[in-house]
Amino acid sequence: MAHTWTSEQLVDAAAAIVDRTRASTPLVVQLTNIVSANEQANWTLAVGGSPIMSLAEEEQDTLAQLTSSLLINIGTIHAAQRATIARAVAAANAHAKPVIFDPVGVGATAYRQEVAAEVLGSKLAVVTGNAGEIAYLAGADDSLSRGVDSGRIDPATAASVVRSLATQLGAVVVLHGEVDYISDGEAVAALSNGSARLGELTGTGCGLGSVLGAYVGAVGGRDKRDVFAAAVGAVLAVSVAGELAAEHAGPGRGSYRVALLDALGDVVGDDLRSRARVRLLV
Repeated sequence: MAHTWTSEQLVDAAAAIVDRTRASTPLVVQLTNIVSANEQANWTLAVGGSPIMSLAEEEQDTLAQLTSSLLINIGTIHAAQRATIARAVAAANAHAKPVIFDPVGVGATAYRQEVAAEVLGSKLAVVTGNAGEIAYLAGADDSLSRGVDSGRIDPATAASVVRSLATQLGAVVVLHGEVDYISDGEAVAALSNGSARLGELTGTGCGLGSVLGAYVGAVGGRDKRDVFAAAVGAVLAVSVAGELAAEHAGPGRGSYRVALLDALGDVVGDDLRSRARVRLLV
């Protein structure tokens, strides 16, 4: 797969997917955590998607026929959800529906690692996580990966880690942080948008997973070039919304949370074109 992107072309493709998602209303089935589920449903709606927050193993075969994409988040994983995840991923793969995996806190416990290994054995479109989570999956420094908010990583290591893991998994990998790194195994994009205030809220990384589900669902997930652009679009949409919210919100966290949801609902492709700070490293 030869890459011919320029930064401008990549941003333009990502911006087009932002607008395409609002026009197509992709259905995103989400097996996620109890901390962020409501917020994730609202973020899905804000970017133009339609959320189904599922718990039942028995409905996964039917949902896989109806859905545009599947999001798996193991933030509050338990035995019943583990069984549901296994069935949902198998059904999504059988029906060629893209799967987005957010391995929340994967380095924290052996149980999370077991569940993650099961998911990683399937066909995935996107894997998204913070520095610690992505470093753990790539077999990098264990000290980065103990908790859901832990881990700092230098730029050169981040680029290498996301590219290596993307090649290993055959998926697009998103490492979100102060600078976001995204790779499809060949190209690596570094995105520098966002606001420090995003760190005031819990669940923004989980919310990004929902936006990824909507955008990847909108492009179908079969073409990795499209998935890469959709991932860039999702990260930019959240980051640009974070900037816009910071410009209008009051000083409190509650004010910023509401402003962020409002801004996410207002972001369109032209906002990405005018504000995106994207560098292609490879």
